Amino acid sequence: MPLLERMKADIKRRSEMLPKDVQRWKDAIDQAALGTANAGGGTMGIHQSQISALKEMMDGLQGRQTELLDQLDPTGPLLEFSTAYLKLSDEIVSAHELWRIFRYIIALHEDATIGPLIDAADLVAADCYLTCMNKVRAWNLVAENQFRARPLVFLEAEMSPSTASRGYSAGALPFPLRRYRNMRLPIPLILLPSDTATSMWMLCTLHHEVGHNLDQDLKLQAEMSGLLLARLQGNGTSQDLQKMWWQWTAEILADAFGVLLGGAGFAHALCWWLLILAPEPTFQTLNTDDVHPPYFVRIHLIAAMLRQFKIPALDDAARSIVDTWEAQQKPAWVGPYVADSDVVADVFMNQALDALSKRPLTDLGPDLADDIDRVAKLESFLRTGISSPDPKLAGSATWRHIPMAAQLAFIAQATPDSASLDQIQKRAFAYLSNLDRPKKMAGSGDKSDFFRRLVRDLKFS
Repeated sequence: MPLLERMKADIKRRSEMLPKDVQRWKDAIDQAALGTANAGGGTMGIHQSQISALKEMMDGLQGRQTELLDQLDPTGPLLEFSTAYLKLSDEIVSAHELWRIFRYIIALHEDATIGPLIDAADLVAADCYLTCMNKVRAWNLVAENQFRARPLVFLEAEMSPSTASRGYSAGALPFPLRRYRNMRLPIPLILLPSDTATSMWMLCTLHHEVGHNLDQDLKLQAEMSGLLLARLQGNGTSQDLQKMWWQWTAEILADAFGVLLGGAGFAHALCWWLLILAPEPTFQTLNTDDVHPPYFVRIHLIAAMLRQFKIPALDDAARSIVDTWEAQQKPAWVGPYVADSDVVADVFMNQALDALSKRPLTDLGPDLADDIDRVAKLESFLRTGISSPDPKLAGSATWRHIPMAAQLAFIAQATPDSASLDQIQKRAFAYLSNLDRPKKMAGSGDKSDFFRRLVRDLKFS
């Protein structure tokens, strides 16, 4: 057999390996879902919509490989064969790389220790995502069959989901996770530091991370950047500062979602952590390459966002954060950015957006006054162990509220110790386990065309 025919036969066989593995996983999870429905047991069945989305994605990638395989003409010029062979090899490797990430994440749910933690994080993230996407659907801005599957959370060895370099791969695994985090995949991918998963109060960071997923779906960043620059120019802000605010738009937008979806719980979870780190010499110099606002700037801006709602509980949280912020010595370059905080907060929270049919971002979030009431009732139980709210009743806290309540219970501890924090964690999980788990957490309908479009736009390079 000539060399080129032999090599084509070999790579064709290798390209067929991945679809078989995907189908095995889909069959296994479909069976698990059937078992859950019939016997009330098992956990893998809740990932049925996700594995279906993954199969659609992998089928689309397989279609790209088939097109390249058809370009391998053993009777044509060697250079053309070589170029097509390299492209096909890249596609096969990239598809395996992407599938391995999701395959690993889903498999972790079966781990006796890690599984429940990731499961809780997934439910919190899904609740955040659907809180906004269901509103968009009600406004007829997104069709029912164009919902992505609910997010999947991956635990990685990083300090923070918000401040690590976007190009950095997880230290424990050779997966280029962070480049996929910023792609619009059929399943949103969220990265969470492994150590924070054991503390329910730190899952408030998921509210920010889901904000990135929502930005991908609703295409808000470009419009928000333009509106922000227009306001800053009118405000007399220097061009140097305008450039930095523009550079930080994506992360500020995610923080705005964090405030909308997580309220005071999110603000405390992020800001107290940043307040501890901000005085460190590493963060005293303005990094003009970072896509995140500097810590002192970011803290003050989040407090300004809280004040936009004019709700006493949120005003109190902002005041508590700013009081500590003001007591710390700050570099001189922080001052001009702080002077812009109220203007920036007003743009992100209140500016009407064409992407939302002339609605502000606040319309996309929940009723924050209602959130505060639900969270307060749960916080009291998490802190004292007395009078647990009934999660089956309408108006009770849902998944995204649990980290918010846990964070408020955490900061209410005057002298916390391991025992008291363990109690908050156990009560939070007890409440979460009594919530009814929905079988389907994304839009219904045939999504094949929608997922095919997502895969068509996926650029591995």
